[in-house]
Amino acid sequence: MRIITRSIDALTVIAGAGASWLILPLAGIICYDVFCRYALNAPAVWAFDLGYMIAGSYFLLGAAVTLKDRAHIREDIIFRHFATRTKLVVSALCILVLCLPPCIWLACSLGKYAWDAWQSGETSALSAWNPPIWPFRTVFFVSFVLLSLQGAAEVLKLLFQSADKNMLRELKR
Repeated sequence: MRIITRSIDALTVIAGAGASWLILPLAGIICYDVFCRYALNAPAVWAFDLGYMIAGSYFLLGAAVTLKDRAHIREDIIFRHFATRTKLVVSALCILVLCLPPCIWLACSLGKYAWDAWQSGETSALSAWNPPIWPFRTVFFVSFVLLSLQGAAEVLKLLFQSADKNMLRELKR
């Protein structure tokens, strides 16, 4: 099982590292658009669509890495008073009940959504540029698949942690 969790963690880190590089073209696009808009009085037609697609991809692909690093917001006012074993159980239950079902449902729904965009050649209707929308919808799908996989890996890690602590307790008796 640890091979599975390590593999999922590695996949998540690779996707997150790739997504982190998206900030560079995003910054370039924004700077170029601002220059064109104010210096040349001619905004780039494509900058808005490309900007929101890259920013959305950056955000969505970073969600799994954030879960892996346990950087999501959690209310610690009550949680910090729990025993270690209770914290492990509560964390695992929260991921199993609150995170995984909507992520799996979204991954399945967004997979169909992306596939329909691929097949129909759908384009964005938000600007005059009107680019194909399937790449962005594919990122939606991939990001929720990664988030679902990482959620499952986190539950497995929490269970291993619990099992390891129980073994240590048994050895101390």
